[in-house]
Amino acid sequence: MHSRNLLQREERKTKFRLIKTAERCSQGGGISRVEKDVNGVQITITETEEIENEIARVNKSRLQQANNTPLRQEPLSQLLGEQIDFEKWEEILKGTIKIPEEGIEEGKEEGTRLWFNYI
Repeated sequence: MHSRNLLQREERKTKFRLIKTAERCSQGGGISRVEKDVNGVQITITETEEIENEIARVNKSRLQQANNTPLRQEPLSQLLGEQIDFEKWEEILKGTIKIPEEGIEEGKEEGTRLWFNYI
């Protein structure tokens, strides 16, 4: 009885693997295609090098999305530094370090100016 159960389990595993192989789902999570939006049209990319380039482009844009935020603008960028000193940031939030007020009002959009005033 135990032998028969083991054989049935092995047979099910084998059939499951064959189904996954036929569906091409057994590649362990690799990416075989990427969709890219070009002028409102979705294009499917299947070339390995193009897939890598597209993923790198998207990741680079995500890493740089904070560049135009208030933390990266004066006077905070000068106060916190390029890599953002989190100890200074905590002191700003606690109110032990004052943000220099010059430059806050000049050339800032309304949301950024209000954010600086709140901090």
